[in-house]
Amino acid sequence: MSQNGFVKNRVKIFRTNSGILKFSRLYGLSSFWLKLVISITLGVISSIAMAIFVEPTGLYVGGFNAFFQGFARFINVVMTHTLGIKNEILTKVVYGMLFWGLYIGLNIVLFFLAWKKISKTFAILTFVYIVTTQSLAFVWTFAGCFKFIHIFGETATVNEQLYDAKVLCLQFYNRWYPTVEVNKDGIGYHYNWSILVESSKIATQQKFDIDTISIIRIFCLLVYAITYGIINGIISTLLFITSSSTAGSDIVAVYWSQVKNKPVNSLLLLINSLGLTTGIFLGNFVSGWLVDAKYCQIEYFLTGNLFCSIIWAVVCSNVLRLLFPWRKLIRIEVYSKKIHEINKELFKNNYINPTTILDSYGGFSNVKSKILITIGQVIVLPNLISIIRKVDENCLISAQYINDIDGRISFQNQG
Repeated sequence: MSQNGFVKNRVKIFRTNSGILKFSRLYGLSSFWLKLVISITLGVISSIAMAIFVEPTGLYVGGFNAFFQGFARFINVVMTHTLGIKNEILTKVVYGMLFWGLYIGLNIVLFFLAWKKISKTFAILTFVYIVTTQSLAFVWTFAGCFKFIHIFGETATVNEQLYDAKVLCLQFYNRWYPTVEVNKDGIGYHYNWSILVESSKIATQQKFDIDTISIIRIFCLLVYAITYGIINGIISTLLFITSSSTAGSDIVAVYWSQVKNKPVNSLLLLINSLGLTTGIFLGNFVSGWLVDAKYCQIEYFLTGNLFCSIIWAVVCSNVLRLLFPWRKLIRIEVYSKKIHEINKELFKNNYINPTTILDSYGGFSNVKSKILITIGQVIVLPNLISIIRKVDENCLISAQYINDIDGRISFQNQG
């Protein structure tokens, strides 16, 4: 052993990963088929999560999907309540096709956008994921596989009239109360609490009980929203790392960010806000109005469903931002004996980000070598590492976040 404590003649080369990127081992994947397996696997997991946390609970999951969910719930009320269709199988099929199928239809259009403007791999993997998720979720809900699984509690409305019409609407304050049976001298009486004098002890107690149950169920829905937000954020991260996405607004965001080099925050906020607003407007407010005109009140729009859906969007976006900060700039250094070959391969793949090649000398070996330095967004890393690994499987790639930068930069235009 030397005087400074280092052991002599014990040199071992091993592969290492830093903590700058979560799930860093997935960034170097180059096999399309392995990425396809990951997309399908995540699609299966997502379908089960949606069948448990979304469809039966009354949660709306932002963007285009929220609109289709609200539209499906609205049509379901029209069929079962307004038109009085009693064929349960027919209504379940129509509802399921609208709830899960319309989103696939939208993504067929977006598939061609992704194919032409982003990349073929991204388009295929994204479409495979969304078809797997939506089709399996339809099967789970139609077959009733998770119908009686309420992990965090029941979230159905306490309003019997809305419940019978299958309107999933939780109010913070109930203006209209369900019909409740109260025994008096052994005889069953039915009181409508909306017209009962509220000073009555019975009415006050029943009103308190009903409002308490509503708040408890909103809390349960909040737990569903937070849990699914975390799950969905992790799934989105893994998909982005493997050159895929959850489709819908993600395709628009990736196109806007990569091709147009525009910030995506405002666009995603607009899409998610419009999706949630229109979805809940149709699925709760308009559906409740169809059941009875008295439900045309603001509290049937500003519901626990809207509040919890917004919380879902916040949690999901922050999990994604934490695990995959796709718009954050990074400095990437590549140490390899094949730097010029790597640079040529990047050029062949239309990589135009700022790139510099420097001469260097090994501090231990004194051997002259080259270092390639480039700057880009985190979102380009999966494709960039994949290209580099094709040339040199054993090269060292280092990435560091850039906290401040000033100047004009050209970013990669994929497509």
